[in-house]
Amino acid sequence: MVERFPENKNIQTLLTDRPTLPLGVVERLITMVSLELRERIINRHDFPAELADRIVTQGREGALTQSMSGESRVDEIEGLILRLKSKGQLSPTLILRSLCEGDLQFFDAAIGALAGISASKARPFIYERGAGGLRMVFRNTGLPQEMFRAVNIAISEIIQAKSEKPLTEHNDLSDRIVARLVEEYDELSPEGIENILAQLAHKIFGRWEEPKHEQIAASEEW
Repeated sequence: MVERFPENKNIQTLLTDRPTLPLGVVERLITMVSLELRERIINRHDFPAELADRIVTQGREGALTQSMSGESRVDEIEGLILRLKSKGQLSPTLILRSLCEGDLQFFDAAIGALAGISASKARPFIYERGAGGLRMVFRNTGLPQEMFRAVNIAISEIIQAKSEKPLTEHNDLSDRIVARLVEEYDELSPEGIENILAQLAHKIFGRWEEPKHEQIAASEEW
């Protein structure tokens, strides 16, 4: 409905006023708002397009991860990931954000989707087989290799945290991950998760193109 009536403000208002929305609908609404914001800041404020894209993308990805909660169904998250992947929006920054925010359900499914395997098959490589297992599955995602260090640091902290006590809140895990990243990357300024993510993105992400699925699947036997 969002895509059939993109200009109909009444329909958009009715949707946003509902107490809960399917994750796919939330993603479409966030995308529409982001595109509108991009046009405004470029046309009205004479922002360079590249800077506008960076600002809007960070905001869109932040809004998207915040819209996901522990109550989101697995099938909804997997459907969202496939949709983002098909649009080229399952980006390294979004995946790193989900990990830093402690949303392991999204992170595991995203890594699996990019590697061409299910989330359940990816998890043993991520959490149970050490850095070698993580590197194996990570290599098949086609994500920038510069990202591996940050992912490995975060996963190590997750494993340590879970061995010490159960963590039921995303915020508890997120705080630990961010603190560990600041500790390991001397050049990071500890100014909150948004600034940390922006600094990491600037440091480790360059031009990234999603690799062809067939090439990934053929490169490793699972």
